[in-house]
Amino acid sequence: MALSPEEFVKRLQDISESDGIPYGRTRLITEEEEKYNFRVLQYKGHFALSNAFKCFFLETVELINTHCRPKVTAPVPMLYGFFVPRMVHAFHSLCGTERVAISGYPLLAYTVLRNIFDNLILSSASLQKFTDFYSIEGVWTRKTNGHSCHKEAA
Repeated sequence: MALSPEEFVKRLQDISESDGIPYGRTRLITEEEEKYNFRVLQYKGHFALSNAFKCFFLETVELINTHCRPKVTAPVPMLYGFFVPRMVHAFHSLCGTERVAISGYPLLAYTVLRNIFDNLILSSASLQKFTDFYSIEGVWTRKTNGHSCHKEAA
């Protein structure tokens, strides 16, 4: 017998009740996250730097899209389709990681930041032609961009 969404939520609340409060056992976690968040928000330097970076990134994207891209008459390279999503993902991940860190999970945030950093280094290496986006995305082909750049799989 399938439950409706409302019945399913009610059932979850019933089995997760503690001291008469739905999901009561998570109350301590939520309270501690809020306390930690309040303490972190007392420091202003990090958020000034973080928000300045976000503004810079968003303004750069806007300027590229409104001023630079219309002046380019050549077709958009296929690699643009790899590059732009990587940058958007990095930006979203940085914003999300900041939320995780200020909620009391700095080690998890550090781990995610390290992954973002590594991915941006790979993107930079591709832009500088040390590697290519196909390789860092795990696409193995015989020919990429008209030249052989990968070993054939054994």
